[in-house]
Amino acid sequence: SDYYHHYGDWLATPRKDWKRDEDILWDFCGGNLSESLQSLIIQRGKQEGSFYAFSQEAWLMIIPQEKLVVFSHNG
Repeated sequence: SDYYHHYGDWLATPRKDWKRDEDILWDFCGGNLSESLQSLIIQRGKQEGSFYAFSQEAWLMIIPQEKLVVFSHNG
């Protein structure tokens, strides 16, 4: 019932509008992430096998191959 904190459905990568590395970086890689972690998120975002969901100001990405959950908040 709390729309602001509600996440949408889980979707599979690759996301169709993630055409450039910057598109993925904009959603997930704010802050002080290492270059290797940023590269990993970009690579997995462009391939099948990962999943993402978003709310009004936050994103989640699950990367099963790496046993990694990425959380990004913009607000």
